[in-house]
Amino acid sequence: MHSAAMASQPSRARRTKPPRTPEQRATAARIAALTRHGTGNPAVHTQPARDGFLDRFVEQARNAAEAKGESPPPDEDELTRRARLLRRAYMQGLAYTSSRRRQAAQKGADVEDAAS
Repeated sequence: MHSAAMASQPSRARRTKPPRTPEQRATAARIAALTRHGTGNPAVHTQPARDGFLDRFVEQARNAAEAKGESPPPDEDELTRRARLLRRAYMQGLAYTSSRRRQAAQKGADVEDAAS
């Protein structure tokens, strides 16, 4: 078959299956995640991601200690303890920001309701 003729034909996947909607893709992803976590320990599957996230805060704790000129520098256990506190502070900051935005959105809705 000529290459131009092949290019104009829809792919086999397009002919046999219609594209999935965002809701269908989200459902398929949920099914896959539930299947994966149902066949093993989810903590094991997500450990590398959690370790990588904590590493961000370990580095922040290490840089803060170096900036203060702490002597001797904190050991790994102390850095991990500080990193966990920094992670908690980060999460609290996200929660605070979310709360403030919900509050602002609610005030905007109240103003719209009063104008109606």
